[in-house]
Amino acid sequence: MEPISPEQGLRFCAACGGGVAAANKFCPRCGQQLAAPATLTRVGVVNGYSKRDPVTAVDRYRQERRILSVTWQFSNGTALTQQLRDGDHGMQTLAVPNITADKVTLHIDTTTAPGDARFDYTAISELNITGG
Repeated sequence: MEPISPEQGLRFCAACGGGVAAANKFCPRCGQQLAAPATLTRVGVVNGYSKRDPVTAVDRYRQERRILSVTWQFSNGTALTQQLRDGDHGMQTLAVPNITADKVTLHIDTTTAPGDARFDYTAISELNITGG
């Protein structure tokens, strides 16, 4: 599956929950034809590369930049800012007020400095978009 670029925007497949580029007519994960806009109730992000090196066991989360705040932009015009906790390797979620949208764009607003100058990257380990 190809990564979804920020310019493409993101929506999710109601059948499998997979992230889908907004322009897609079918889910690349399960093949489901995508429906009309969905009502979203929660969004979330893991704010860094929450992995350990498989050989050295070095914590990559601390080496790279971590995201401190993001703005979720929904196709209905709503924008919500989410503050993230540095050091929390888990999914950090934000309840949304039943937003109906067919596209979600995530903007990274602020990050930490890299923990190690050799690893000046900003990674997202996982995104979550939940609808009801």
